[in-house]
Amino acid sequence: MSADWTLRIERMPIELAVGIYPHESEPQPLLVSLEVEGLAEADPNVLEGCLDYEPLCLWLHHEWPNSPHVPLLETRVNQVFAFLFESDPRITAAKVGLYKQRMSLGAQVVGIERRTTREAFSRFVRASETSVQSPSPHRVVCHEHAE
Repeated sequence: MSADWTLRIERMPIELAVGIYPHESEPQPLLVSLEVEGLAEADPNVLEGCLDYEPLCLWLHHEWPNSPHVPLLETRVNQVFAFLFESDPRITAAKVGLYKQRMSLGAQVVGIERRTTREAFSRFVRASETSVQSPSPHRVVCHEHAE
């Protein structure tokens, strides 16, 4: 029998190259929080019956930091969704938050969060692939807020 499970990671410190300013081309400290929902065995006896957080933690700490610089946190959030939904077909939804720590606005952290379902993210990916193939003159571009 399956049950709904939630896997949670809160404020894991990582280093990523992200941002619109020249000094942000080098990795900077960020915090990542995740809430991952999925169906797994209600009473598992082995790890394979569980939503396993270890592959996610290893990717967040060892692989993702080696990826090239991107200007927007939004791009980084979408990279996490792509990893999650590709890594385990039992994952049904996720919420991802990324928070910069080097802010001068008097806040401890400033960042963004997004929640999506597997189905909605799949539609987003298909639409993105279509827009790349046939660009629209009315395409909306998202910009990260100035820091």
